[in-house]
Amino acid sequence: MLSLTAGSRALGGLLATLALGGALAACASAPAAPCRADGAAAAGPDDGGAEVVVARLGDHAITRGELDAQLAEELAHARLVYDESVYDARERALTELTRRLVLEREADRRGLPSVDALIAQEVTAKVAKPTQAEIEATYRAHEEELDGQPLEEVAGYIGEYLEGRAAEERLEVFIKDIARAQGLEVTLEPPRVQVEAVGPSRGPDDAPVTIVMFSDYECPYCHRGMATMREVMARYPREVRLVYRHFPLSIHEHAQAAAAAAVCAEAQGRFWPVHDAFFGGTEPLDDDRIEEVAAQAGLDAEKLEACMDAPSTAAKVEADQRAGLLAAVQGTPAFFINGIRLEGAHPASDFVRIIEGELARKRARAER
Repeated sequence: MLSLTAGSRALGGLLATLALGGALAACASAPAAPCRADGAAAAGPDDGGAEVVVARLGDHAITRGELDAQLAEELAHARLVYDESVYDARERALTELTRRLVLEREADRRGLPSVDALIAQEVTAKVAKPTQAEIEATYRAHEEELDGQPLEEVAGYIGEYLEGRAAEERLEVFIKDIARAQGLEVTLEPPRVQVEAVGPSRGPDDAPVTIVMFSDYECPYCHRGMATMREVMARYPREVRLVYRHFPLSIHEHAQAAAAAAVCAEAQGRFWPVHDAFFGGTEPLDDDRIEEVAAQAGLDAEKLEACMDAPSTAAKVEADQRAGLLAAVQGTPAFFINGIRLEGAHPASDFVRIIEGELARKRARAER
């Protein structure tokens, strides 16, 4: 009998047997790690009040608040990591609980003796066996990882995997449908970070979803992240606003100069052509490339040179970096979707999931 996790077990069993797990699971689910700032590391959560005395030297008392002022960036990251861990645990537990409850209610409504009977009726009976063509296509797609095992030896495992995956997909759709029909409303809020949405932007100013992106023009993961942003903006032209903030890392030789050039391009009303050229080309980002992009974007060379040397330009980049550090940014790219953090080069599907959740919350609030 197919249980709630039968599809997962079938998938896991096949991957273990065929040694596909590392190649498939890692590439499918894990975002690319962000470029890291020097010395970036997680810390534990804060655990006391600002007035607590932590040391004395003669008549001078040192308070926890004094320590916290020096550790603002580290503590911001520690608190966010803690809040996200708690939220993830609660979300997993809530998902498990609501899945069980909606299935039990649906089984009762249909007069069935158990959830297993319901799943047999709605999932097992409706999932087709994989065809030989599907088995052969899967085998060819992963033939290299199979280390030369012939098709006839692994065909049964591949068929089990495909059937289990189809069953799990069918089960997920079924649960969503009956949860909607039963009026399930999830109000568990994810942790949010207060990040000021200032800087060059694309999308409507009144968009219901704002994405603040902290990025580095020399970071390869940021190039992937910006490509994903283009995909997201094309999908949500009226619902999403993208705000770009600078976070050049010291490990990238020309990132600071590129950020300054982009700031100066903004002053001449040409930020996006320069920005898009930095992220759109395959050429290495160096001083010659920065000058080339500036010229192609039609920037006034004298104004650009003066602006690049101006203390106000460096201050603007530093203000973005400081805002990022206080928002627990530890590497690039980092995204805040209505304050919900995503760090690293995530696939578009991760953004879609959060954006759809935010739009659903907005609709639910409007209906109350």
